[in-house]
This record gives sequence, structure tokens and C-alpha cells, in this order.
Amino acid sequence: MVILHIITSSRNWAGMEQYAFDLAKGLQARGYRSVFVVNNDGDVVHPRLEAAGKVYLCPLKSKFDPKSIRALRKIIRREQPDIIHTHQPKNIFQAWFAKEKKMPIIHTLHFVIGPSSPRGLYQWIFGRAARIVAVSALAKQRILELYPGLDADRIIPIFNSADPDRLQCAPAAEAETSARPEHEVSVPVIGYAGRLTPEKGIEVLLEAARLLKRDGKRFLLKIAGTGNETYVNALKAKAESDGLADTVVFEGFLPRIGGFLDGIDIGVLPTIVPEACSITVLEFMSAGKAIVATDNGGPAEYLEHGIDGLLVPPSDPLRLRDALARLLDDAPLRETAGRNARTKFDNELSFGQFIERTRQVYLDCMPS
Repeated sequence: MVILHIITSSRNWAGMEQYAFDLAKGLQARGYRSVFVVNNDGDVVHPRLEAAGKVYLCPLKSKFDPKSIRALRKIIRREQPDIIHTHQPKNIFQAWFAKEKKMPIIHTLHFVIGPSSPRGLYQWIFGRAARIVAVSALAKQRILELYPGLDADRIIPIFNSADPDRLQCAPAAEAETSARPEHEVSVPVIGYAGRLTPEKGIEVLLEAARLLKRDGKRFLLKIAGTGNETYVNALKAKAESDGLADTVVFEGFLPRIGGFLDGIDIGVLPTIVPEACSITVLEFMSAGKAIVATDNGGPAEYLEHGIDGLLVPPSDPLRLRDALARLLDDAPLRETAGRNARTKFDNELSFGQFIERTRQVYLDCMPS
């Protein structure tokens, strides 16, 4: 079976790209072939996706752009996919007008979506998808609130997951960049991994770190990921001005996350907007790490406060500080929460379950 993914990519590797990559790699082992159509290779997107399938660069401009649709139609005719899998709403329009008649479209809702205008047009195009995969119950609930005319039975909740192969330790040269300095082995390490953008709450995290240090807590905070250079430089300047130069380490983009996960004790997701299903939190769970996450999105569906993680309100550095302090001060609680998180991941959120559930959606949509 051939799956053609259409991704209006950002210039940085993010959750949408990681989702498509992991899905393609997982299905590759089951004999599936994946093709990617992206509009922007940026610094890392194009070469990374090539490890999972053929990559085409295509304009993918507006939803009705004739040039984009013609270019996409040529790719579809050449590759003859069995399934077209879209990852942003405008890609459904492009796929609908470019595809051949019997090719089903599967769309993944990666976000807790807001209203799009005109609403009737978007309800119509979402209705053209054979199935919509919602990465959390919250994502499904929100799209049905906005577009109540959609068939709820065709919206399938499937949590994201994390590919265990990708979570293996990096090669030695890379692993050294995430290894703890010898003099800091006894200091608990807090880790964030993901895009560095305002909605991710990194400024709230840095403020919580400042408060922790003011209170005399000993820790190291590692921040992995990339973003707009101006914004990232502003974050580094804030850390410097807040006296965190010896406490906060900006790791940059890490192609493999295993060494980073091995080097932390607590994973944190401080996002200030509802996140449908955080791959970062799932990576922390798979690695058996204690987690602090905001309670305004999908993670609240699979993290139980006080059992396998701690949940805090968004945009509240004091509550974030308190939760991190609780885990910093209580090593047995860190170990228990991390162990519980790993057990839940293995039992309910494993990569194999994610692949099989998604594969079944594909099979259910194949023309008879």
C-alpha cells in the first residue's frame, strides 16, 4: 500500500513532521511505502523525511491555488497512492481537487482547532475526508463543536506515540552533548524538548526556574529545540539576565532524543495554549520520566495528577515552580511517577498500538 502525506511544513522539525515520519517508519516495517509532499524543506525537514520515503517539494500555497493543485495532481498521477493523508485543513482542499476519484483522504487533526471562515466551506471539506484521525478526545470534541454537521463516527481518536527506535541513545559524539557534566551528576535535571515558540511557554518555564533558584533549589534545566533566531536569542538573554547562565542549557536541535532523555530526571511541558496530544510528553513517558505538564490540553487525558505526573494551570510560573520543586525535593516520588508513566505508555500508548490503529483506519477506507 502506498500512502501519500501532504504536509504544509514549517521551517523547523515539529510535531506534525515527527508524526508523519514515525508513522511512515512504523508502516515501512509492515510493507507500506510512504511518499511525502512538502512545501518547504527548511534546514532539516526534507533530508529527515527522506529516511522514511520519497519527498517532493511542491508550492502548497492557498487552498484553491491552481499551481499548487496542478503540481500535486502530477505527483499523485505518478505515485498512484492508495491513501492520501493530509495534515493541515488547507491540504484537504488541495488533495480533493488534485486526487483521482476513488482515492480516499485521511486527515489528522494535530491541533485543537479554532473556527475557520467561511465555516460552511470548512465543514464541507472536512466532510470530504473518508476519516479524520483526532489525536485526542479534546481534538474530536472541538471539531464537532465547531462543525456539528460532521459524522462523529468518522472521527477516530488515536493518541500519538513515540517510536522506540528513535528514542535510543544517540551516537557517542551526539550523546556527549547531552551527557551531564561530572560535577553535576548529583543535581536533578529538568528537561524540555520541542519547538521554541511563545505558545510553548518557555518564558513561563524560565520564570519558574528563576523562582526555584531564588528558593535555593539545585537543578539543571536543559532546553532542546529550535525556533525563530530572534526569539531564541531573547530567551537566552532572559536566562542570562535572570542569573540562570549556570543553570539553563540550550541544547539546540537534537536529531535523536535518546541521549537527552537519558540525561534528565524530570520532563516538563509548560505550553500556554491547549495542545492536542504532546509527542514530547509521550517521549517522557516512554523513557520513564516524572512529568510536569499544563492541564489545558490532551496530556490531561493520559496523565493522572499525582500518579504518573503533575498537572498545573497554564501561564502560572508559581504553580509550575511548586510542582517542579515537589519533584526536585522527593526522589522516591520522581521514581514512582516515572515508573507509572512508563507502565501506562507500554499498556495504553505504545508505538505498536498507534501504528496498528492507524493502519486499521487506512484499511477501513480502502475502496471495495
